[in-house]
Amino acid sequence: DVYVFGLGDETDNNEINELASKKNPEKHVFKMQSISDMLTAFDEMLDVAEILQMCGLSREFPPDQEEDVQEKFPWIAKITIT
Repeated sequence: DVYVFGLGDETDNNEINELASKKNPEKHVFKMQSISDMLTAFDEMLDVAEILQMCGLSREFPPDQEEDVQEKFPWIAKITIT
């Protein structure tokens, strides 16, 4: 799949639509005003329930959201030598 992200007011809708995959009902074109809007777009694209175990999945958590460290950083390993 090819996802296309248009950033800013000068994004040409026709150009980005030509580049993106076309699969109904999936959304492959995202037009946004700022980089922070990309995080929202990624959350819309990814169904975490389906791909929770997928290696390489990166997900931002709001600072006020209490999450387990293992859930936030699944690749961190703690080694204790005694």
